[in-house]
Amino acid sequence: GGSSGSPVIDLDGDVVALNAAANTKTASSFFLPLPRIQYALERLQSGQKIDRGGLQTVFVQESFRDLARLGLDEKTEGRAREADPANNGMLMVQQVIAGGVADGILEEGDILLSLDNKLIINFVDLEALLDSSIGKTLAISVMRQGKVIALESAVADLHKIEPVEFLELGDAIVQNMSIQHSRAMDRPQEGVVVMRPGYFFNSANLPQASVIVELDGKPIKNLDDFIAVVKASSRD
Repeated sequence: GGSSGSPVIDLDGDVVALNAAANTKTASSFFLPLPRIQYALERLQSGQKIDRGGLQTVFVQESFRDLARLGLDEKTEGRAREADPANNGMLMVQQVIAGGVADGILEEGDILLSLDNKLIINFVDLEALLDSSIGKTLAISVMRQGKVIALESAVADLHKIEPVEFLELGDAIVQNMSIQHSRAMDRPQEGVVVMRPGYFFNSANLPQASVIVELDGKPIKNLDDFIAVVKASSRD
């Protein structure tokens, strides 16, 4: 415990990753690959902001064997193996976040083939391309039930959709819905989340993690809407 973020060093004394987490029950450790760490460090050293782009989609890496059950053909697998011999699989869509830029475009079970006409078969290449493509619309090629499908999606700026402020009201705390809340609840990233009920919301039997989408009969899409309704109610 407490070693998250520390370097992972190989037998030659080289740093190969950063420690992220561990599972003591299985004696397993989870590491963050260095390329994106180096990218972030170089940006910090040069005084630049660290861009974070995304498709508001959760990808997982699946083995070639499992992807074959979803229609991956031997020819496509061969190209992937040739491009990255150390890799044993490809990226698959696990979840498309409701209301995100890829909602209605990508589908769960899609096998990612290429992005911006570049073969993408690992997370490092995926993140590097998305970070450098914020605001752009990229061509996407996926395999869906054995068929290759050409799609397009915009790339979201993940910094712009993350909560950066909160409101404390009567010992209660609310904030804008985060992408993590949206993913967990399978709802569009709209409304304010009750982070702490306090006596303000406890009196209304509103538990922690509730999402407020309407207040006093008015729709609530973000914290500004919530504050406006509360101010108007206090004047009344």
